[in-house]
Amino acid sequence: MATDTTTHPLHSILSVASSRSRQENFHTVFLVLEFLRSFCGAAMSGDRPRRMQQGSLHENTSALLLNMIRTLTSNSSADQKELDRRRLEAGFAETSKEIDQLVLEHENDVGTCLESFRNVSTRITACREKVHSIRSSLLTCRSLLQCRRDDLKRLWMENAQQKHVSTILAQIEGLNRLGTEVESAMAASNYYLAANSLNEADLLFNGPFSNIDGLNQLRSQLLDLSKKLVERIINDITNHLIVRPFESHVSFNPTVTKYQAF
Repeated sequence: MATDTTTHPLHSILSVASSRSRQENFHTVFLVLEFLRSFCGAAMSGDRPRRMQQGSLHENTSALLLNMIRTLTSNSSADQKELDRRRLEAGFAETSKEIDQLVLEHENDVGTCLESFRNVSTRITACREKVHSIRSSLLTCRSLLQCRRDDLKRLWMENAQQKHVSTILAQIEGLNRLGTEVESAMAASNYYLAANSLNEADLLFNGPFSNIDGLNQLRSQLLDLSKKLVERIINDITNHLIVRPFESHVSFNPTVTKYQAF
């Protein structure tokens, strides 16, 4: 990627030096190295507070830049330039030595940092893979649960239908047994039970079973039983209210004829 070289001080210095002689260009290189040495030395110095360190760094770099520009633009003598060159060579050697020393001193720390970073990166990668696997598993479970939900809904509907059908069949079986139960109740003169049973059957025939043609015969049988029950009740009432009192009256008065009793 291309960088903008019009505003950087080092590129400005190098562009000025490109029009001079080879010796002046060599001198410029060592000025740049001196600038880098001062910058690195100020950045790695830990003897002073951070704020003072930054202030000194800006002052040193600014002064060095001004000195370099002044040296390049002025008509200095060859001896002065040679002196600056030697000074830059000495500074470069000193800076190289300091860098090597710092690398040796902090080699273990750098190795530890790299190893820690490698371990952390490996663990993060493993965690990301686990998260991706868990997410895929959750999506699979979601789809399976949706399928199970549809199956359960279908089975629930079928169960409800079967339960309703079983209830209807049980009611029909009860209606089939109702004739015998009503006749037994009538034989025992339990008219209340017989009437309640026939009433429940009538509610079923005129309600849920009103459109079932297969129960017409059973409906007719129960209707006949209802008529028979009514006749039986009327006969019993007649016997209790008329016949039995008359017979009792006749038995106590043998001379009274039937026409006299009426």
